[in-house]
Amino acid sequence: MQNTFWYLNELGILLEIVGAVYIVLGSFRARGRIQMMFDGIRGLKQFMRIREILQEQAKMELYGFLFLSSGLILQFIAGFGN
Repeated sequence: MQNTFWYLNELGILLEIVGAVYIVLGSFRARGRIQMMFDGIRGLKQFMRIREILQEQAKMELYGFLFLSSGLILQFIAGFGN
């Protein structure tokens, strides 16, 4: 039984790492896509595209936080094994 709690703890740590990486990659991806756009008046015409990029980033961050919270919950459950 003790071994099961240890595996839950390790899985929780892994999920936290995956969630953090997912959040960071989403931010860098959105930043890169926005930087490629024009500035000035031509950039204002692409407002809808910017909004779509930010919506995708928000979705990626939501999934990242889901992984992070799942990892924390697993670590909390694994803490009862001590």
